Amino acid sequence: MPPQCHSIDSPVTTKNTQTPLLQQRLVNAGVSVNDISFRDDDDDDDEFGREQKGTIIVEIKTLVWEVQFMVSEHDDNKDENSSPIKTMHVVVTLPMKDKVDETLLRDLIYKHVVVSSNNKNSSLISSIKMAPTSIAEQLTGFTSGCMPPIGHATRMPLLVDSSINAQIMVTNKTAIASIGSGVLGQSLLLPLNDFLRVAAETAELYFVGSVIHKASKPNIIIGTTQHIK
Repeated sequence: MPPQCHSIDSPVTTKNTQTPLLQQRLVNAGVSVNDISFRDDDDDDDEFGREQKGTIIVEIKTLVWEVQFMVSEHDDNKDENSSPIKTMHVVVTLPMKDKVDETLLRDLIYKHVVVSSNNKNSSLISSIKMAPTSIAEQLTGFTSGCMPPIGHATRMPLLVDSSINAQIMVTNKTAIASIGSGVLGQSLLLPLNDFLRVAAETAELYFVGSVIHKASKPNIIIGTTQHIK
């Protein structure tokens, strides 16, 4: 039997035992325990923006990317003994069924993360790829396969695809975010507004344009770019 998916820095969490670490962190961040629920992934049809009992369920997946860029020789703050190649890790969230357009993602990360993070003397990104599983697990504190986009062990830039934030604006229904729960076989549901609020408080949150590959892109309302610290 495969190992349970659990937080690296806590005991194993199963469906019917102790309170999952992510739920604890959300409650500590001010989310009402009554607004948090769990759903078996077997019951999930992975349909982005699907409506259910007066709510719209926004299925969100989490990807951790590793970005390398060169630091300019004219950077006055650069250590003479340090490598000119810098590495950062960025969390990206987008609808569950969609795929990332790496060209779009590269441009958005450079514009909104690399340049704005005190790296104004950096050159263009030299490499962008999915972070190795071991690195992603270490940074988030959760095992790959049930990794949430918030509540991480390490504060990182978080890019939210515009189609997720748009769900609040395009419907009169209650928008619910469905995210990785840190528990194998389950998703965690919470109000989308709470998800975005906690993200702004615990990560370097960026609302960006679409990072979705055009072949899988639905009709999306593109919001303005906003960075919340």
